[in-house]
Amino acid sequence: MSTPIIFNHDELFGDSEPSGEPRDVPVTDLEARDSIRVRARLQHLMDSTPIIIYSSVPSGDFKLTFVSDNVTRVLGYSSGDVLADPDFWFKHMHEDDRPRIFRKLPQLFVTGEHAQEYRFLDSAGDYRWIEDRQRMILDDQGVAIEIVGSMTDITRQKRDAEHMEQARDQALGLARAKSAFLANMSHEIRTPMNGVLGMLNLLQTTTLDQEQADYVNTAYNSGDVLLTVLNDILDSAKIESGKLEIECIEYSLRQLLEDVAELFASLAQEKGLELVSIMPNKVPDMTLGDPARLRQVFSNLVSNAIKFTETGEVVVRVSLREPAGAAPSFLFEVADTGIGIGDDAQSRIFEAFEQSDGSTTRLYGGTGLGLSISKQLVGLMGGEIGVSSVAGEGSKFWFTLPVIQPLTQLGWRPSAELLGLNVLIVESNETSLDYTRLLVDSMGVTAMAARTASEAMILLGENHFDIVILEKLLADMDGLNFVRLLTERKAVPKIVMLTLLGMKGDARSSGAMAYVTKPIRRAQLHAALAEVMRIPAGVHTPLVPRYSIDKYLHTDRRVLVADDNVVNQRVAVAMLRKLGFQADTAGNGVEALQALGKTAYDLLLIDCQMPEVDGYEATRAIRAREVEGIHLPVVAMTAHTMQEDLDACLTAGMDDYLLKPISLSSLSEKLSRWLPGLESVAAD
Repeated sequence: MSTPIIFNHDELFGDSEPSGEPRDVPVTDLEARDSIRVRARLQHLMDSTPIIIYSSVPSGDFKLTFVSDNVTRVLGYSSGDVLADPDFWFKHMHEDDRPRIFRKLPQLFVTGEHAQEYRFLDSAGDYRWIEDRQRMILDDQGVAIEIVGSMTDITRQKRDAEHMEQARDQALGLARAKSAFLANMSHEIRTPMNGVLGMLNLLQTTTLDQEQADYVNTAYNSGDVLLTVLNDILDSAKIESGKLEIECIEYSLRQLLEDVAELFASLAQEKGLELVSIMPNKVPDMTLGDPARLRQVFSNLVSNAIKFTETGEVVVRVSLREPAGAAPSFLFEVADTGIGIGDDAQSRIFEAFEQSDGSTTRLYGGTGLGLSISKQLVGLMGGEIGVSSVAGEGSKFWFTLPVIQPLTQLGWRPSAELLGLNVLIVESNETSLDYTRLLVDSMGVTAMAARTASEAMILLGENHFDIVILEKLLADMDGLNFVRLLTERKAVPKIVMLTLLGMKGDARSSGAMAYVTKPIRRAQLHAALAEVMRIPAGVHTPLVPRYSIDKYLHTDRRVLVADDNVVNQRVAVAMLRKLGFQADTAGNGVEALQALGKTAYDLLLIDCQMPEVDGYEATRAIRAREVEGIHLPVVAMTAHTMQEDLDACLTAGMDDYLLKPISLSSLSEKLSRWLPGLESVAAD
C-alpha cells in the first residue's frame, strides 16, 4: 500500500516555517482544500512517472533550483546531491555533447522552448541517453522568471533504433550482395545462352525435315524456358532491392496484346488449344504506360494458362471500365478451361515460390515466381490483380491498370474500301468466331457466322457473300474440302483461309486467295480482305505473309562486331549475313578502334566487357574523335540487364543496347531503327 500524501498547512500557504506536524484544515476553507487536492495530484504524478521534473534560473549557466525525487530512480542520484553542486549537470554530461548543448542553450531565450538529446553519466558509471525538454516561464511583464523542464530516459529507444539501423544496414548489404551475385550470374549464364539460342535461331531458318525441325524447336523452346526462369529470378531481386523502375511511354495496346498472343500461338497449337486475343473497338489503342512490364505480366499469365489447360481455350481480353465519378481503368483478363485452382490455394497463389500444387508428384513444374512478380509489377504500375477459379472448371486471372492519358483516340475506324461488303465467317470455336465477327464489324463489313460447314452451306444457298473467311480445321469437315465444294458453285465467293502457324502452304494450295494465321491480328485481317477484293475473279494470287525478317536488300551496308567471345562473334556475324549485311569482327576495343580507322562502317555492335579496352571506353573514344555531322550508330551487345548497367551504356555514348541472347528479330529491329531506309525482302 502506498503512503498517503500529507501537506502541512504552513507549507501550503507560507504562514510559518514548516513544523513537520500536519495540521487539520477547516472544512469550511474550500480554497485551501482545493489547493491541497491539486498539490496532491501533482506530487503523485511526479512520483509515479519515470520523468525527472526540474526548474532552473533563467540564465546561461543552467543552475538547477529544483529537481524531483525521480532523479534517484532514473539516474541513481539524490535530489540533494544534484542541487548541492551548481555544475553537477554539466559535469556529468558526456564531454562530446557539452559543446552542442552550450551552443543551443540561447535558442531557448528566442523560441521560448526547445528539446535536446544528450548522454548523461549515471551513478553506476554508465552513460544514459536523456531527452531534455525546456520551457521559459514569463511574468505578466514578459520577463523570464524561471525555466521548467522534463528529462526522460530514452536509452532503450536509442539502443532499439541503433539495432534497427544495424539490421537495416545489414539487410541492405545482403540485398546489394544478392543483387550483385544475381547480376553476375545472369551475365555468366546469358553469355553461353547467346551461343546456344543464337545458333538454334539460325538453324531454324535453314532447310530441315520435319523431324529435324521438331528437334531444333524443342531445344530452342527449352532454352527459352531457362531464360524465362533466369529473368524471373533477376526481376524478383530487382523488385526486392527497389531497383526496378516503371516507364511511362506511349505504346499500342492492341499490338502488345496481339504480340503476346502470337508469341504463345505455337505452344497453344501443340496442345490443340484455341488461343484468342480480344480487344473491343471502343478500347483506345494508343495509351501511356510501361509496355515491357505489361507484356511480362501478360506473358506470365498466358504461359500459366496454357500450361494448366489440356483441352479447350485460353482467352485474353481487355476492356475499359468507366465508373461514374471515378477515373477510368483498363481491365485485363486471361481465362482458361484448365484444371482450375482450389479455394485454399487461391489465397497464396501470388506468394513467391508458391504453387497450387506444391507436392513432389505434381504434374506441372515451374519456380512459382511468375505470379508473385506479376503481382508486384501490377502494384508498381498502380493496379490490382486477382483470380477467380473453380477446381476442375478453369481459371480467370484479372488485373487492372489506370488509364494515364485522356481517352480521345479510338482503336479503329471503319474502312471505306470495305464498306458494304457481305462476309460469311466459318469457325468452329465460338469465342474465336465471335471475335472474328467483332473485328469484321469494326471494319464496316456486314457479317454472318456459321460454326460448321453444314450451316455455312445453308447460308451460302440463301445469301450472297463477297468473301468467306474460313477456318481450316472445322468441326464437321476439313476446310480444304469445304473450299473444293465452294469452287464447284457457279458464283464462287473469294476465300480467306484462317490457318495455324506451319499450315500456310496448305492454305495456298487450297484455292484460297489469302490466308491469315491465328491468333488473328486485326491489321492482317484488314489487309487480307482489302487485297482479295483487288484480285480479279478466278485469279489465284496468294498473299505474302504480313512481315518477314529474312533479308534486307541493302547488302552494301557493313557492320562491325566487337566481342571477345568467339561464339558470340559467330552468332552475330551469321545473323547479320542472314539479314543481308556484310560483317567484320574485332576481339576487343583496341581492335575495334583500329578497324574503324581503316574502314567506313554503318553500325557498330559492341560488347561491354572486353580485355584491354572495354565497350564503354571504346565508345567514348569514338565519340571524342567524331567530326561534326558524322555519327556512327553504336549498339551495345550486353548480358547485363540491371538498369544501372543499361544506363551506363547510354552515358558512355552508345545509342542503344541489345540484350543477350540476341535473336534475328531483336537484331533486325535494332538495325531497322538505326539504319533507316532499309528495304526488306519478304519471305515465307
